[in-house]
Amino acid sequence: MRSVPRAVATGSRPSFRIEIAKIHTRSLPPSVLTSIVKMLNEPNAAVSLADVTILIAGSKESCGELAAEFQRQNARVIILPSVELSLPSNSAALDEAITNLYGYDWIIFKSIPAVECFLRRLGQLGQQVSDLDTLRVCAIGKATLQRLEESQIHVDLCAENASREILKAFYDYLGDCESLRGLNILIPKATTARDSLSEVLEEAGARVDQVAAFGARDGGNELALVGALLAGGGIDALVFTNCRGVQTFADFFDATDLPRVLAGTALFCLEQSAAEAAAEFGLDAATTASNLAVSAIVQALLAHPVCR
Repeated sequence: MRSVPRAVATGSRPSFRIEIAKIHTRSLPPSVLTSIVKMLNEPNAAVSLADVTILIAGSKESCGELAAEFQRQNARVIILPSVELSLPSNSAALDEAITNLYGYDWIIFKSIPAVECFLRRLGQLGQQVSDLDTLRVCAIGKATLQRLEESQIHVDLCAENASREILKAFYDYLGDCESLRGLNILIPKATTARDSLSEVLEEAGARVDQVAAFGARDGGNELALVGALLAGGGIDALVFTNCRGVQTFADFFDATDLPRVLAGTALFCLEQSAAEAAAEFGLDAATTASNLAVSAIVQALLAHPVCR
């Protein structure tokens, strides 16, 4: 299923009847349309989420309980695995970048895992943190900045998560719109990330090397599956059960452009803290209690303009 709108706050069901003919132009499976119409016309009827794919990110306990509830409604449920970080299985590109740090003008760290795994490999290759002194360092987000400072790495620039905001921060720091042209920039990233920041910087004239610096020790196949589904518009709804779920998702998928990554996906948070964490990445998610999550997903499907 594709093109599901962003979530809206749950509310009372519309008082009017709605016919399939009114919404058949949506690219929803017939079974979902039938369930939606049945829910509207028969308030006490059971609703099926067959053909709906829901991704849940958060603690193992809360994810399991919520997954069971959605599965009882016939939804396809994927739980974002809680993973232990590790260096990529093939670190050749990372090793080459570290060996040739002198060839870069800037290094951009987008997350705490990027910092930790890059520094781990730096040490394994016999190099020192002081080797980064010859580069200018950019931290994306306050948490990344704090981790770099704890590692006694100087930070020249700290920017927010959105790619365009990062570009603006570079322009403000360097002085003009032509200042990035010809600069060599290194971005350590997750093996699963589709990095949009590099595209923005390259459009501005920089040369960017994005290298895989970390992945998952276990659960890599599940992460790859989620990445493929996101790329193909195959995730209809994403539920963050807590703020850690937000951070894990951002670590492994493009944190600098999550609104693009999740375009067309209905977003929900089961805690206010998770909604606030999501907002830091530019995401607008509805906050709903866990016992209302199933009905909230259906409400999100109904929020599409063609359904109104």
